[in-house]
Amino acid sequence: MRFTPPLQRLSAVFVCFVGFSSWAHATSDLTIKHRLIGSWTASKHSPEPSAHTDLSRQYYLIEQFEPDGHGGSILYADAKCGSIVHSSSFTWTVKQGKLLTYHEDGSYLQDNIVKIRHRFLDLYSVDYAHEEYRKKVAPCHRSTSA
Repeated sequence: MRFTPPLQRLSAVFVCFVGFSSWAHATSDLTIKHRLIGSWTASKHSPEPSAHTDLSRQYYLIEQFEPDGHGGSILYADAKCGSIVHSSSFTWTVKQGKLLTYHEDGSYLQDNIVKIRHRFLDLYSVDYAHEEYRKKVAPCHRSTSA
């Protein structure tokens, strides 16, 4: 039986941990991407409420993340997805735990993903320096008939 000094054993464990850690980080971005797919609105516990108030009028914002890296924001007149007040599209990706969204006008936003569960998302807006909460919702289906 061969004796291995404790320091040598410790360095072998460290190398194994670093290797696993790098693999886990890459998997984490893939997991985040998978869980982001769908429609999200701000939760009632968010500093950015889902019902946006402008001139005493209530609005309802939905953010949609598609599997192909495209997405969009739609601001509806109400939570029943009445008329669309404003809409925009973006592309998105996740890198090193950050959600990066690139908008049509050339701007982009960075959000650190703090936690993402089945229906809830907790993120920290790097650009606006505050925490935000999102809730997964069913997409709005509006009638196309006039």
